[in-house]
Amino acid sequence: MTVRIEKPAFNLRSKLNDLDYGQVPYEKMPPGSIIQVKKLSGKGAGSLSQTNTSYASLAHMAITFTPRFSNSLIRIDTNQQYWFSANDSNNYAIFTVYRDGTYNLAARGYNDSYTGTSSTQGVYFAAQRPAATYNHTAAFTLWDEPKTTQNITYQIYNRLYAAGTMYTRWDGHNDSFTITEIRQ
Repeated sequence: MTVRIEKPAFNLRSKLNDLDYGQVPYEKMPPGSIIQVKKLSGKGAGSLSQTNTSYASLAHMAITFTPRFSNSLIRIDTNQQYWFSANDSNNYAIFTVYRDGTYNLAARGYNDSYTGTSSTQGVYFAAQRPAATYNHTAAFTLWDEPKTTQNITYQIYNRLYAAGTMYTRWDGHNDSFTITEIRQ
């Protein structure tokens, strides 16, 4: 015996139009929903050199972002190209992201009492021996809970572990910086 089940056609667009709004309001989106994304990407136009063991900003990698909710989780993804001068094969490139130029986000994920004031915490990337002059990629993700709906500026910073010279933003390098707001 064959059993056939029939149901009336379902028109999703019609059902959405029956709702009391044409677009789902942000307030009605469930936790885990992506609320907004801002990105910055492009090819370098002339290299920048870094010779300090103190953090310096990458001026071309800053995003001003306005969270829609004060309790949102912010995901920060970066992809930065770098290389060292030939005599720096034992050095490290250290990257982080600062919120508003004062709050270092690098240690936030594993230290709940962290105040954001560290000038040394960061994500370390090696010079990739044997040839430091090879191009390398620093790709990492950081998280933030800024607890505000005011404008925030996120900016990438870098420094060296030891004295030397590191370069970023070389012609043809494709760098990217993405900020994603996630509803909680």
